[in-house]
Amino acid sequence: MSESAIRKRIKRSTLDHEKTEDGRVLVYLDAASAPSAPGTDIGPNPNTEALIAAKDETIRILRKQLEAERRANDENRRLLLAAMDRIPALEASSEERGSPETPTEPVPGTGHP
Repeated sequence: MSESAIRKRIKRSTLDHEKTEDGRVLVYLDAASAPSAPGTDIGPNPNTEALIAAKDETIRILRKQLEAERRANDENRRLLLAAMDRIPALEASSEERGSPETPTEPVPGTGHP
């Protein structure tokens, strides 16, 4: 927090403070918001460890889902290629039977092809 922000909070009385006889202002901070001095860190926060464990589990699950989707996509590609390979054969057998895609003669009684 900047010095000007602290001064504004003191003016609004939203920050615990005390004026000394010599005109100084003492600001009281709780231990949770005070920055720790270098080398005084007491170790990892248990909440941090839980968050990291949850993150790791989420990553593991997402990797499994991604791998399953990749396998499914590979299978879909294989099936699509197999179907595309059969299309020329289907067209050839259709032409051999003599059935064109669109009839050219009108259907009797309808006047439409």
